[in-house]
Amino acid sequence: MKKVDPKWFAEKQQTSRQDDNPAAQVVHKDVNTLCREPVQNSNDQAVKKGKPVKVKYSIRSLTGDFKERFLEAMNWQDLRVHLKAIAEIENTSNLADKIRNGLRVIDENENLNLLMVEDYNTKGLIGGEFDDEGDENNFILFGKADFSTSSTQGRGGSYGIGKYVFWQFSNISTVLMSSRVSGRESDGLRIFGRCHVPSHKLENKKYGNNIYFPTSGEDDEIEKGKSYWGEPSFAKDLYLNRSEMEGPGTSIISVGFPDMVENFATEEILDEIRKKLITWFWPCLIGGKPGNTFELERYENDLRVESYNISEPGHEWRPYIDAFQKNKNTEKAKLEGDVADSNIMVKVPKRIKEPVHESFETNVLLRASRQGEDYKEHPYANHIALIRNSRMVIKYHKPGQKPLNDNLPYFGVLKLGLLQGNTLENRQSNEFFRCAEPPLHDDLTGDTNKASNLIPNYGERSGAKTYLEQMKKDINDKIFELIDQKAEVNESGPKDLAKLFNFGDNGSKKGKKKFNTHIANNEFNNGVWTFEGKIKRIDIDHPSQEEINFGFKCETDSGIGEYLEFQSISFSERTVSVISDGPPAKINIPDDVEVFDFEVKLKNNDVIEKSDLNYTSIKLAT
Repeated sequence: MKKVDPKWFAEKQQTSRQDDNPAAQVVHKDVNTLCREPVQNSNDQAVKKGKPVKVKYSIRSLTGDFKERFLEAMNWQDLRVHLKAIAEIENTSNLADKIRNGLRVIDENENLNLLMVEDYNTKGLIGGEFDDEGDENNFILFGKADFSTSSTQGRGGSYGIGKYVFWQFSNISTVLMSSRVSGRESDGLRIFGRCHVPSHKLENKKYGNNIYFPTSGEDDEIEKGKSYWGEPSFAKDLYLNRSEMEGPGTSIISVGFPDMVENFATEEILDEIRKKLITWFWPCLIGGKPGNTFELERYENDLRVESYNISEPGHEWRPYIDAFQKNKNTEKAKLEGDVADSNIMVKVPKRIKEPVHESFETNVLLRASRQGEDYKEHPYANHIALIRNSRMVIKYHKPGQKPLNDNLPYFGVLKLGLLQGNTLENRQSNEFFRCAEPPLHDDLTGDTNKASNLIPNYGERSGAKTYLEQMKKDINDKIFELIDQKAEVNESGPKDLAKLFNFGDNGSKKGKKKFNTHIANNEFNNGVWTFEGKIKRIDIDHPSQEEINFGFKCETDSGIGEYLEFQSISFSERTVSVISDGPPAKINIPDDVEVFDFEVKLKNNDVIEKSDLNYTSIKLAT
């Protein structure tokens, strides 16, 4: 096999785009995304020979000779020339800023961090070098395509942009990969790399958005980036070696992993990854297909300093496992250990894309387990895990209200699609739910602005939004029937809190409302008020970006007082942002946001001490 001299090949400019890959606006740089997207991608590529898919996370900090050896193996100076040219141009995009900062970090910092995610018992990077046709060209779909939508039914993902998480977590937007490809194990490693950058000029030549590693080749007389097959010596120094004995799969490295992710330092992040993997993939750890095992390791150079092996969820997740695995043992789950379930009818719209089908109604299974007081503080107590055949928890759905008696928490599971059996009806409903997920697969929504696969598969007027909203309403109603509890606002607070308030607009015509706000739940614990509610845009036909005041006032016998200070504010929509803390806070609502949930905690205040509740009410004001 021809020996390779590893180089970076910059493609000639095909477009004039200098801004960010649109996928960057979707794929968030947080631990949840870091766990959910890679594992789901790996599960989609399972070889399916009765073995579980193993996913391994490694974080490696390189210093001294180890850092230099790695950079030399990836021909850093070859790539650095392009990154330096980008750093020097007047480009204010987020990606250009990221490249500038990343270049500085590698040049000036002692350490270089690598994030590595490996999978085993998967297909690997199958497919040709330049042929981008078909769902089975993993090499093109993962390594080269900016956006790729798979039409393969039964897959966990449907957008193909989750892969961008690896480029997001590289501070120079550079990813290296190697693969033992199923069916081509004798061909050795398939090695490839891609740096995603703004278009730029170097020595008066115009280059596009991608720089490829380690070689190039011609396609239709155009030179393009190309992978290398073999066992190159530089693979070991790049930590891309994979033993033939380990079977097919792929190793992926994000070069320049940040020192901090959210509020977690590098030495803390592995334990947080462990927790999130279990949170979202406990159904994959309890038997059935696809199964999973997880390994996590942290290295300082070549010294392993931390490791975890995850083969089961642990005791903390027993309530959800009970709801998922145990059969119904009572009509109403009133006592600890009770498991009750019920079918919920969901309408599936007519599908206009092959395989076509007419609209029909189907059942999804809602099951609830009651647990003891020991589980009251579980982060997802009184939630419902939405799950389909991928066995990743799509979302922990929280009904807007709590049971009156919450001393015994409940844990719910909603089984969707193929989780209820491999029938034609379940396959068709599974496809509907798959298409109703937004790019990050973290919800079920009929909003075609978020779930863009709905229109091409079901049409513009499919009714998907209505059907899914009704399903969620039925879930909220049915769960309280199953646990034999009424859904009421916590009586520790004023009763007039659960009413609809007018949410005024900022700077618009007086008397014209643009938003309504509903407070669904409130709690008063240890001197702290917590409010949960929903904000809904009224004029959805003519939406506009709005900056509005958001505040709470306390009303007593002496009248309405000053705005109360916030301890914390959070919104279900990531694009809704807090401009200033206030009080009142000023928040920005993008024009594509129709409805979102909020949770606020108010700082303790003498006027809202529990002794004053008999004459105190809280009013939302703008």
